[in-house]
Amino acid sequence: MKQVCINEGKKHLSEKILGTLFTGIIVGLLAACLYYGCIKESGLLFVKCIVALIIILPSWLIYGLSFSATKNTIIDTEKNTIISRFIIGPFVYNKKTSAAEFEYVSFFMDKYGSFTTRLWYIKNKHFDLYDFDDKESVFLFSLVLSHKLNIDLLDATVIGNSQWIEKNDYAAYLEKFLENPVIECDQFRQQKHLKETIFPSKPADLTPDEYQLIVSQAKTPWWKLALAGIFFGFAIRSLLILVLQINYTEYSMEDVKLLDKNIIILFFGIILGFYCSSKLTILIDLKKEKLVSQYFFGFFTIKTATEVPQLEYVSISRNREGNYRINLWYSAKYPFTMCHTKEKKAAMTFAKYVAEKLNISLLDNTDTQNSIWIEKESI
Repeated sequence: MKQVCINEGKKHLSEKILGTLFTGIIVGLLAACLYYGCIKESGLLFVKCIVALIIILPSWLIYGLSFSATKNTIIDTEKNTIISRFIIGPFVYNKKTSAAEFEYVSFFMDKYGSFTTRLWYIKNKHFDLYDFDDKESVFLFSLVLSHKLNIDLLDATVIGNSQWIEKNDYAAYLEKFLENPVIECDQFRQQKHLKETIFPSKPADLTPDEYQLIVSQAKTPWWKLALAGIFFGFAIRSLLILVLQINYTEYSMEDVKLLDKNIIILFFGIILGFYCSSKLTILIDLKKEKLVSQYFFGFFTIKTATEVPQLEYVSISRNREGNYRINLWYSAKYPFTMCHTKEKKAAMTFAKYVAEKLNISLLDNTDTQNSIWIEKESI
C-alpha cells in the first residue's frame, strides 16, 4: 500500500465549545490591544490588555489548541514521507517529515501512563504518532498500522524486555482492514474493555533493576481540564486586579475589600486549577524501601518520597459513598492510599495484581464485620 491515512477522529461538541472559548478570549484580547493601541489610543487600557495577554497566552493557547485541533497523518511509503495535518476549523497546517526507509512500528508506555505508537526509520530515528489510554487499544492500532506498512511490530511496554509480535497470529483480525486505506483512531479507542474512571490504568511490568511497580492514573478527562482552565482563569483575573487595579499608595475601604476578595479567589483558583489538571504516578522500589509519588502539572513534575521499611499487605475497603479504596500498608500501622474506584471487580483485579507483583498478602475489608484474607495461591 503506497499511502496510509490516519484520522484522529472528530472532536466532541463540548471540546469544540471549550476550544472556541479559550481561543476566542485570546483573539478578543489581541483585538483589544490593537483597538486601544492604534484606533482609540489609551495607554492605560493598552498596557492592561498587553499584561493580560502575556499572562494568559501560554496556558490558554495550549488549552484552546488541545480542545479544538485535530491531527491527521498521511504516511507515503513510496516517497518515504510523513505528513502531519493539523486542522483547526477552516485552517489547515501541514508538517512534512522525510524518512529514508521505514523499519518497524513499536508501542510503549511513557512516564505519564499513556501508551504511544512510534514509527521507526533508518538511522535509529523515530516519529511519535498517537497516544492511547490502555495497552489493548495501542496494540490493535499499532498492529493494523504495521500490517498496512508491511513492517515489523515491537512491543516495548516492558522496559528491558521488548518483544517482537508475530502478526500471523492475528491474520483473521487484520483481514477486515485490508480494503480501507484509512485508519480511524476512534475505532480502536472504543474497544476499551473498561470505562475511563479515576481508577488508574493497569500497572506496567518492569525489570528488576527498575521500580518493581508503577501505578499511573488514567488520562485526565476533558471536563476536568475544562474546570482547571476556568479556575486558572479566575486566578489570573484576580492577579490582574491585584497588580493593575488596586491603588496601594492610598488605601480605601473599597480597596481593602477588593484586595481580600481577590487574594481568596487567587488562592483557591490556583489550588483547584492544579487539583483538576494534576496526574499522579506511584513508583515502588523494594530494594531502596521507598515509594515515590510523582505529580504532573502540565510540563512540571513534583516528586515526594515515602520510606516504606516493610510492606505488609494490600487491602480493599469501602467507604460510605460506595467507593472501593485500595490501600498499601507498611510497618503494620501506616496505609498509603493508591487509588479508588466505584467498581468492586476492577478494584479486586487491581489489588490482586499489586499483591502478586509485590509478593504480599491481600485483605478484603469491604465488609468490616467479616474481613477476609485472600491466600497468595489464589491470587
